[in-house]
Amino acid sequence: MAPWDPDAKLQAVNGFHRYEKRDVTFQRVIVINLDGSNYITAQYNPKEYGIDKSAEWTETANSKGNGPELGFGSTKARTVSLELFFDTYELGVDVHAKYVKHLIALMDVINVDGKEDQKRPPRIQLEWGGKFPSFIGVVASVSTKYTMFLPDGTAVRATCACKFTEATRIKAK
Repeated sequence: MAPWDPDAKLQAVNGFHRYEKRDVTFQRVIVINLDGSNYITAQYNPKEYGIDKSAEWTETANSKGNGPELGFGSTKARTVSLELFFDTYELGVDVHAKYVKHLIALMDVINVDGKEDQKRPPRIQLEWGGKFPSFIGVVASVSTKYTMFLPDGTAVRATCACKFTEATRIKAK
């Protein structure tokens, strides 16, 4: 039997099992600016993609039992957490200028002097190859760690811990 291949599938042919390669196209995570015309394609896909969803419950004292009664309040927006890794060492260019600043710019106000509905950061859409559900929301935070530098101090490797909050509709306050 051939060694395990993640891009192969097991086929039963005439009573024997064989592995066949699937036609797989490598897909990267894309962060699309829904209020602009730009997007960021991940240089490397994240090793983890976390989705959180929670609900608010209020506790009310209960004299007839060992625990409180719970009253439902509301659900909260989903959040997505992931780390994006960028490396420009072989290119010898600033990783912040090439990738990180564009990600951070998705938290900047669209137009501070514009109409009221543009006094907010843009909505984004996360896509990952069409097999993973798309996610529409906003960039809630980006925490960047620079981990490699050229002799002149130019950052060439960075990991961005990103958090996105679901938002199908948003408005400026």
